[in-house]
Amino acid sequence: MIKIIEREHIIYTALLYNYIANKEMVLPAFKVDAFLDEIKNNLQNTNYELSSDEEQNNYLFYCGIRYDDKDKSYSFKSEKELKLKSWLYDTLPNEVVHASLLSSSLEKIGVHKEKLQIKEKYDWQNGHLDIPSTKEDEARSSARSILESKKCHNIILTTSSRTRVDSNEGYRISYVCEEPFERVDTTLPNKTLIKKDC
Repeated sequence: MIKIIEREHIIYTALLYNYIANKEMVLPAFKVDAFLDEIKNNLQNTNYELSSDEEQNNYLFYCGIRYDDKDKSYSFKSEKELKLKSWLYDTLPNEVVHASLLSSSLEKIGVHKEKLQIKEKYDWQNGHLDIPSTKEDEARSSARSILESKKCHNIILTTSSRTRVDSNEGYRISYVCEEPFERVDTTLPNKTLIKKDC
């Protein structure tokens, strides 16, 4: 089942990344639109998609975001709003955050990943892997190796069932594990990051 991600949450994410990396509160609309398009592309073949263009800007104000029609730009209403609305980012699914942190996405808004305050966390995930193999124990061993190469912890291989993998015999191995994911630390300092004119 496809889950819809509100575009305003992604606009907030673009502004948040720009604020942390570049110390700026404003992004031109063309950069935000390119970021949205890139994330939409990155989410293909997942269970997530962005809400449609027609629904855009329905609740930007609620998200603490202002759109300037004259300058064609997005900005936070205030630094206080930025901090108060950090839950918009914190509640995004891991796959969506991953799509937003790819270099192809970040370059659209002029953000370098190394300037973001990224923390690695772990989350319990379940899923399955289709492994081409005629032997169940070899398929299970391969599945474990794949998960270990992804730096997963506490791997539990549950069921195995015969299947076809690219017209070859294989096994579908189900698993549960703690999978690593990256998140930007949204705990912002109390002191202002933005230089103000005297």
